[in-house]
Amino acid sequence: MLPVRTPELLLVVAVVAGGCGTAEVRGPRVTDAELKKAGTWTQRDALARALLDHEAPGADLPVRLVPVRRKVITEVVVGGVTIPVPRIDGFAVGPGAFGARLGFLEALLGLDYEKRYHYVASVKGYVHLNRDRPATISSEDPEGTVEAPTKRTPPRAWRELRDDLERDGWLFDVPERAPEPPATDPTIQP
Repeated sequence: MLPVRTPELLLVVAVVAGGCGTAEVRGPRVTDAELKKAGTWTQRDALARALLDHEAPGADLPVRLVPVRRKVITEVVVGGVTIPVPRIDGFAVGPGAFGARLGFLEALLGLDYEKRYHYVASVKGYVHLNRDRPATISSEDPEGTVEAPTKRTPPRAWRELRDDLERDGWLFDVPERAPEPPATDPTIQP
């Protein structure tokens, strides 16, 4: 099976190879780099990123929902010109493959599930994702506020420490020595 994950990449390669300059593909996900490049990154985006990374490290969750237009099309920007291409999420070629995933069709029919919020257990708060503005961050407690969590030791480091202690635990199981008798001065007579 030879999956081609981004068919737009073929278009981009063709355009770049043709000497038209740099190309950028804006797909069905808003990235942090895109927000920073556009100058729309805010402190609330940074707080949402800190909370999402704290709750699900490595999950690469977005801090904003993609604009409705990009749910249906992929934008290829070449030399300042935006070329809309129907969103095709991937092709699968080979035995057992079923063909193309048509993202634009899924978006039109409402079949593409889009998670609207994430619960962050460590701070007992929610990150509600918005489309064209930063996330809304709310606390479980109506009176409470949510702040970025303090830096914590990654769970992997705790597991490694525990494994090291279990492996080297025999070093700590040394039998107790008998207490030394109290020192006495032989020159003192009772």
